[in-house]
Amino acid sequence: MIREAKEHQDRGNCFLSDQTHNIFQLDEEDCVFEIQKRQVTSRKTIIDYGYLSKSSKLKGIYEDPALRKFIAQVINRKIYPSACPYNAGYYNLYYDGDGLGWHFDKASFGVLILLQKAEKGGEFEFNRTSACTNEQQGFETVRSILDGSYLYQDCGKDDKANPTELSCAKNSKGHPYISVGNFQPGSLVIFNGRDNLHRVSRVFGDIPRINVILTFENKSQKRSSAYTLEKFFGRKGLSNL
Repeated sequence: MIREAKEHQDRGNCFLSDQTHNIFQLDEEDCVFEIQKRQVTSRKTIIDYGYLSKSSKLKGIYEDPALRKFIAQVINRKIYPSACPYNAGYYNLYYDGDGLGWHFDKASFGVLILLQKAEKGGEFEFNRTSACTNEQQGFETVRSILDGSYLYQDCGKDDKANPTELSCAKNSKGHPYISVGNFQPGSLVIFNGRDNLHRVSRVFGDIPRINVILTFENKSQKRSSAYTLEKFFGRKGLSNL
């Protein structure tokens, strides 16, 4: 799959996304609160579903009913493939200096397959409870994280808090916990990025981070938003269904 990704990139079948964006992936007119207007920066190369041939290995995995059945069993709910011709499945390539800023996903569920670790950096970082409480509490958590006022999971041991529990989203000093995924090449990770703030930290060195993202929805015929497609996929003028 790494070879497939690099062959597409060599042919120019890709998009270099170097953008500022809000973390909720909302259109400007829908940003009411200050926190919704905060901007972060992301940079990565993406090879979306529209570039892939029928014989693509990525397409073969995404369209395999056995995978969808497995994911549904793990999360204990029915899921549907994305109706979007671009974000259903795609490759992300992060080179030296690249990274993905803090954000929430628009898709209901995502599956990450790590193909290659970066020489340094490129860690998947997330806060488990940033949007699972009431709106005000969620905004406070997000604001703290964007301001850099947080602790990594293993930094809060003195507080005897378990960051995997919703009640322990913050330590005694009020700092949110950030977890770091210990992913290795070949890891398959199912995550709810719609409700959990996350990012990919900055990459350093000559070896890029390469991963696959597969998106699934909780309703049929759902597509990505026009904002997301333009910012991250370079696909403009597309309607949001």
